Amino acid sequence: MYGWCAHERVARVAAWGDVTKRSGVVDWVFESGCKGIGQIVEMFAECRQEPKLGVGAFSHDTKRLVPLQSADLVAYEMHSRCS
Repeated sequence: MYGWCAHERVARVAAWGDVTKRSGVVDWVFESGCKGIGQIVEMFAECRQEPKLGVGAFSHDTKRLVPLQSADLVAYEMHSRCS
C-alpha cells in the first residue's frame, strides 16, 4: 500500500510537469523509519526506467529533516479531518 501511494505521487507530479511544461527531474526524500521503505526503494528503481516520469535522485532519511516533519504534520491533519 505504501509503495502504491508513493507511486501515485510520482505519477501526479509527472502529470503536473506535463501541464506546466516543466522539464528536468524531481528528487525525492522519504522517511527511512517508515514501514514499507523497501517497497519505495523497489518502486523508484522501476520508475527510473521510465524517463517520462522525471524521477531523479531518491533518498531516505530520519525525521531530523524539517521538511519530513512538515510532511508528517500535513498527512496527520489531512487523515484526521477525513476520518
